Amino acid sequence: MSADGKTFVEATFADLRRPRISLWEQRMARKALRAGASRDVSEELIFRTIERQRQIVRRAASETRRVRSTEASPTRRSPRDIPWPELALRAQPPPANVDYSKTPEDVHVEVW
Repeated sequence: MSADGKTFVEATFADLRRPRISLWEQRMARKALRAGASRDVSEELIFRTIERQRQIVRRAASETRRVRSTEASPTRRSPRDIPWPELALRAQPPPANVDYSKTPEDVHVEVW
């Protein structure tokens, strides 16, 4: 019992060989297992399900890195890599007949 009169229960690990999991992972694993064919949810099934989900995430992250590294090849160049004449040709010329005496139109922008 604590000093303020409330009772606390210490919760320890049942098996220290198991990896750490979050409450969210445990709840999602139980939900996935219950939605599947098996209604019997055990500790072993929960940890296997969480490991499978983590493998899916690792595989997706690896594939994303691989695709991004191939996309960042010579086809994508920063403005510093573009020679000056080519960069100058990309610049938009100003409109020929601008009436600076008129007030400009409002442009919708998103304020962050």
